[in-house]
Amino acid sequence: MGNDSFHLPGGDLLSDPQMKISGMRQVLKAMEENPSEVTGRICESLAWDADFLSDPDRKLFLLPALAAVRPMSGPAEAVFRNANGEGYFNFNGPLLVANASPRALALFEDMVADASVRPEDRVDMLHHAVLAHRTEGPIVAACLRLLARGLEPGVETGVAETLYDYQEKRWFGPARGAPVPPTWNQAGTAVLQSLLEAAKGLRGPGRFSDELQDAIEGATLEIREILAARAR
Repeated sequence: MGNDSFHLPGGDLLSDPQMKISGMRQVLKAMEENPSEVTGRICESLAWDADFLSDPDRKLFLLPALAAVRPMSGPAEAVFRNANGEGYFNFNGPLLVANASPRALALFEDMVADASVRPEDRVDMLHHAVLAHRTEGPIVAACLRLLARGLEPGVETGVAETLYDYQEKRWFGPARGAPVPPTWNQAGTAVLQSLLEAAKGLRGPGRFSDELQDAIEGATLEIREILAARAR
């Protein structure tokens, strides 16, 4: 299958609304693994098709296929915004961060700042979405913009701890497959420098707990050591 075209097995998907969920999963997984402008347009169309949506579980396979297309288009962003209101908020967060294109991250930032969603739900989404990507430049930049946005204290804490701390049991409990942060030495020098500079503004009494302040300090010490080693 080439990235410049995509053919649905057995004819037009929309002509067979009774396709079994296993077959649908296979088709959309193939789209996810071979993203292109064409697969993006197919997914955008399916996202509003009544026959396709007659089984709501199909959206669980559609959204990852659509999120695999980079950069995210305006119509794709609209699909994700609509899905947030249908109960896919926590599902969408990791997909948008993994996409990492400007529209996807702008929507992610809006989701974190959305006061209509409970703060604890937004923080949980942050942990699941960002942790595995917190050494990537666009993701770090998005989180730093969020820290400058004037979020509620609990959500602001969630952003800061996701960037600088890691509490596996507290954040994820006994769940298997919980995200794990990459080591700091996997980050580019410019990213580490931005994290180091941002940490200066996060210190001070009252803004965060002593525990988080200690975690930020520990992270910055490690980052300084890495930067010093690279400068030798």
